[in-house]
Amino acid sequence: ILGVLSQDGMMRFIHIHTCRLLFHMGSHDDAITTVSVSPSGRHVVAVMDNGSINIYSVQSLTQELNKPPPSQVAVVSGGEADQDFSGLKVKVRSEVVQRPARSSGRRTQVKILRPPTVSAAEDKENELPAGLNKKRLVALLKAFGEYPAKYRMFVWRSLLCLPENHAAYSSLTDKGLHSAYLTLHDKYPIKSHKLQRGLQRVLSALAHWAAIFGEVEYLPLVAFPFVKLFQNNPMLCFEVVATVIVNWCQHWFEYFPNPPLNILSMAENVLAHHDKELLQHLVDCGITSQLYVWPLLETLFSEVLTRDEWLKLFDNIFSNHPSFLLMACTAYIICCREPLLLCSQKQDFEYFFHHRNNLDVGAMIKEAYRLMGSTPADIHPRTLLSDFTPLTKGQYPVFNHYPEFIVEYQSREREKIRLQEMEYLRERQEVSA
Repeated sequence: ILGVLSQDGMMRFIHIHTCRLLFHMGSHDDAITTVSVSPSGRHVVAVMDNGSINIYSVQSLTQELNKPPPSQVAVVSGGEADQDFSGLKVKVRSEVVQRPARSSGRRTQVKILRPPTVSAAEDKENELPAGLNKKRLVALLKAFGEYPAKYRMFVWRSLLCLPENHAAYSSLTDKGLHSAYLTLHDKYPIKSHKLQRGLQRVLSALAHWAAIFGEVEYLPLVAFPFVKLFQNNPMLCFEVVATVIVNWCQHWFEYFPNPPLNILSMAENVLAHHDKELLQHLVDCGITSQLYVWPLLETLFSEVLTRDEWLKLFDNIFSNHPSFLLMACTAYIICCREPLLLCSQKQDFEYFFHHRNNLDVGAMIKEAYRLMGSTPADIHPRTLLSDFTPLTKGQYPVFNHYPEFIVEYQSREREKIRLQEMEYLRERQEVSA
């Protein structure tokens, strides 16, 4: 039996000969950080994320293994399709279909569902690392609306083609904490010290990668959801955030320190085409795209969606062209048109786009797909944004899509203030001594 501590904080025990999952410990809400097995193998000690220590009896955990499996009527599988992710098995359980008392002896004919044939060239274009196929993953996504929670992180890693540059990442972390994030806890206090350190580490690596990421005030809001998801693997977390920045944050920093007005105007043009009445209401109330689009983008929807809703949305964002994020923003606004038409004060709009609202995220995603397919080419963000480009293997790409002189000036000013504060504290200590 092999015990594996996964990055989601759960420890799973697998039979190495049958590759069957036997049992697991921990949960997403009560994650495990480290484990130790007693010499006799009878007990497992786990240190939890909240600081508590749990002791598990292996004998009690294995009692479930002796229970008979649930009965099945039929198993449908598709030949060679079992070799990849598309080989799904359909099981009909006894609680749904009554099992007959006796077998009639006749052989049941089962229709095998095979994926549609595609050309070798087209299939090669959709190939992903680890043998997955993007076209089949997207078909799975459209059928169920989201990826299975159990495999979501694996699917995301494949969709984003993460290079896993261990040496390059180590060279960034070896530089230590970036001076811009030494006092991160003052601006963004987080209850979990582990998450606080994880966020600080990822942000520091980003700042060492490109100087602008030590100056972008909203970067913690962009990175934090991914830090929570990949808290046990900081390198993957860094690469996910870097991939998001390179692809889904295109042109965000060209007007730094101001919001990306060119990107906001793309979303505004799409809204003008599909819902003129709503846009006119926003204009009449003096509300610009900096207030109704930018809050969604700079937080990547983390303030307005629950965890499950956010994961479902990003299943779709990572499976589509980078322009899908802008379409999702416009779709969110259109799906909320009724309460927005009732707002008239600026503070009401500000509150609305920074808090959760009564929204069907499934309907919002469906609307985003409609916008992707029905928006004219001359205003479609797809024509203005580049296709997805993964991070390069070996070394991370150079990121310089920002006004370097402004970033350098702000960096010098911030360092000057930090040194002045240190000098002031030193003088106070000397006076008090």
